[in-house]
Amino acid sequence: MDVTFADTDPVEYPLESGRTYYIAAADGDLTVKRKKLDGAWVAVDGSPVSDGEERLILTHSHGGKIQVTASAAGTEMVLKG
Repeated sequence: MDVTFADTDPVEYPLESGRTYYIAAADGDLTVKRKKLDGAWVAVDGSPVSDGEERLILTHSHGGKIQVTASAAGTEMVLKG
């Protein structure tokens, strides 16, 4: 999935726990969080993904979603799993 963020509001995306995902950021940074059983969002290992960086994410998130927040409007994300 390729996304250009319109603002800096967090957006949730589906995630299959235990699967490896590729994420890349351009024109801004991305903070990536997972949800704990108690409902709290915590940063995944490797977050934030800085402008121009690529990362692999392997995590578990209660409810099957991750939350991604862009540092600026116009930040681009590529997320593939």
